Amino acid sequence: MLRKITLLIALVALLIPVAGVQASSTDDTVNCRDLVETDCQILRENARVMDDVYGMHFDMLLDLSVNLGGLVDLLQAGGAGGGKIAVDPAAADAAAAGESEDGSDAFIALLATSMTGEVSLNLTGETPEDDIDTHFILLMKDGVFVLNEGAMETLGGRMVPGIEWIGYDARGAVDELLAEVGAEDDGATSPEMEEANANAMSLARLADEEIMGTPVAVLETNVDINSLLSLITLEDVLAIAEPDEVQYADLMTLIVQNTDVRDLSVRQYIGLEDHYTHRIEFSMDLTISGEFMEMEGMDFELAMTVVIDLSAFNEPFEVALPEDVMLIPLEMLLGMGL
Repeated sequence: MLRKITLLIALVALLIPVAGVQASSTDDTVNCRDLVETDCQILRENARVMDDVYGMHFDMLLDLSVNLGGLVDLLQAGGAGGGKIAVDPAAADAAAAGESEDGSDAFIALLATSMTGEVSLNLTGETPEDDIDTHFILLMKDGVFVLNEGAMETLGGRMVPGIEWIGYDARGAVDELLAEVGAEDDGATSPEMEEANANAMSLARLADEEIMGTPVAVLETNVDINSLLSLITLEDVLAIAEPDEVQYADLMTLIVQNTDVRDLSVRQYIGLEDHYTHRIEFSMDLTISGEFMEMEGMDFELAMTVVIDLSAFNEPFEVALPEDVMLIPLEMLLGMGL
């Protein structure tokens, strides 16, 4: 299970550049918070430039650790990967414009049908049960997603003997994907939660740096998640829980109320001359107290850092899918509840 969780976290980290590819910020949507005007202008120029980025290359480093009370290592893992990702400009612009009320449906459709990419990851580490040594490859083209054998085995799938690649065809499954996500309004938030949301995020400019000889401004966003978690009640959890999760609502509420997020921050490295985003760093450090489960001194601790370097903006590339790939319609898997 920990092996699967690690790979899924790595997958999410690898897809962070998608946000950059689809970058839809414009000058009038940049929230500079307490930045001085000169620093805010850096963000505006970055939004303007990245709004025209539809493809890029990237390299990623991942570090993840999970332990109990600092004494028992449940998971130690590190990863190095990279690749190239692009989206169809017309589809990206349509998604940015928001074909649905909040744009989420359009973005999901974009991911499902309009991405081209080649992503690889070497993930190593250990858990109390076994070692982790996975070479993961994901190929994306024309609505088809292809995984290599190593990735499928780590995720728990069974490969047909002699088949090295398995592909999922999402071209006919957009409606099913949207239904699975179920992007719907969960109701109005309380005035206290709205105020906490408004005040939870801070933005500051740090000392300038250089990346591969390019001078960059460093903008750091910090999120005070604890101020939000303290407001979550059992009623809030029940409101968003799936039917099969209701029985665990009390436990989920206790976990939320006993979580201390010491760090949740993102650093963005913006070129002072070209205004591109050259690096993204994500950091998270949290503890879930063991006291409420009568495990005093055995707190669950998780720390993760992700560093992604971006380059080769809008440079064309080709992706070739393996000729011997075993292709499965994605709607078939969704229909089976997988």
